Amino acid sequence: MNSNSIALLGGTFNPPHKAHVDMVKFALSTLGFDGVWVVPAADPPHKPVAGDVPAQVRLALTQLAFEGLPGVQVCGVELEREGKSYTWDTLTLLRGRFPKVKFSLLMGQDMLETIEQWYCAEQLLRTTPMVVYPRYGTAGGQDGLLKLVQRLRSVYSADVTVADFPVQPVSSTDLRLALAQGPLPRAVPAAVLREIVGRGLYGVRLDASRAKTQRERESIERLAGVLSEKRLNHSIAVMEEMERLSLHYGLEPERGRLAGLLHDCTKDETFENQLRLCREFDIILSNLEKRSPKLLHAITGAPVARHRFGLDDVQALEAIRYHTTGRAGMTLFDKLLYLADYVEPLRAFPGVEKVRAVVDDDLNRALALALDGTIAELLESGSLIHPDTLAARNDVLLAMEKEERHEV
Repeated sequence: MNSNSIALLGGTFNPPHKAHVDMVKFALSTLGFDGVWVVPAADPPHKPVAGDVPAQVRLALTQLAFEGLPGVQVCGVELEREGKSYTWDTLTLLRGRFPKVKFSLLMGQDMLETIEQWYCAEQLLRTTPMVVYPRYGTAGGQDGLLKLVQRLRSVYSADVTVADFPVQPVSSTDLRLALAQGPLPRAVPAAVLREIVGRGLYGVRLDASRAKTQRERESIERLAGVLSEKRLNHSIAVMEEMERLSLHYGLEPERGRLAGLLHDCTKDETFENQLRLCREFDIILSNLEKRSPKLLHAITGAPVARHRFGLDDVQALEAIRYHTTGRAGMTLFDKLLYLADYVEPLRAFPGVEKVRAVVDDDLNRALALALDGTIAELLESGSLIHPDTLAARNDVLLAMEKEERHEV
């Protein structure tokens, strides 16, 4: 590709998701484009915008999705003009502004399947290189895509390339449903998800409406009185992530949800109140724990969950007790709560995506990565490391070595 080769990725981005980000990364790393401009449609001609999310809001969400990604620019050009956001008009405008740039189009298979119905379709097909990404669940399938590409090349001399890109089962319709009903989708970048929650888009309400039982509803209502909005949002997100992991790994989801909801029930207490709770429940702290205030909410959270929220599930209480440090010999419940707290979709910090990528396939591997990330953060900040955390890491590494020997 020449030194002024720019790929355009258009769409409603309602909402933008990680498949969009992966498509752009692939275009830059594998297809050789110098840059990718992401162009949210103001008024898409092919379908109305579900949820009536304004173009300016979708532009802001898209900017969050691609923030900090080298070579990517989110372009609001289609918001500059009135009327339908026709691709041909956008290309004509950009070619006039940037005559030395060679523009190509990136699109999903579903878009290519309807392209002959687009405004000025023939001009578009005859003048504009296109890269199409196979898409999950389209009517034509892979064979249909290849036949379509061959026909477009024959009829229009179209320059169409099929990207060697893994098909991703991501649907904006499904994402909007998950946002409204739960669980919060991992496929939406955390920065975008936090903005959606903050604005209440797509019917998202992280409150008692997310409860599935009367006990959960009552617990959320009580937590709303003792936790900040941010902490309550996190607790509900962990509840839903615990349900997802519990279903995947064979733990009763009702137990997992309640533990996830209550795991941070004392997180917003002051240090003085944490010490008072320790005295109330006859908890003896080690010298290290007395010097590590961030650990105390797990230590006090278990008895508060039991005595004030009525949680009598012993395994759940132990998982809450060790959800911050981990421990040697972690139970399945321990591991799931530790990881749900680590990877819930609102989380965004270095290394979390690596853990998310393996948490459904290799629980011990995910736990090892999470523990390594925690230890690295503690070392970088010069903080004390609880011996339970080191014991947990050593224990899971030994378990992984044993699994490998058994496999061999």
